Amino acid sequence: MPAPLNNGVGGPAGALAWLRSHWIPLNEVRAETWALGARHHGRVLEGARAESRAPGVTFRRAILLKAVIRRHRASAAGKAELARGAA
Repeated sequence: MPAPLNNGVGGPAGALAWLRSHWIPLNEVRAETWALGARHHGRVLEGARAESRAPGVTFRRAILLKAVIRRHRASAAGKAELARGAA
């Protein structure tokens, strides 16, 4: 029998709770990106990676840092695509 998804809540309610726990609002990602840039002297991606590997990072914080990394990579890929198109 599969393990319940969210502290004993199984089925659709458990799946929905699990998805909600992984969803990070865009304004929270932006705020964390800004804070990481300030703490790591503009090196957002490196700072997010370092902080996600730090001991004692909470589940919620790890998800937030992963969202920052995904957004930063997507932004960099979009800029590279624009640069190729302009050349």
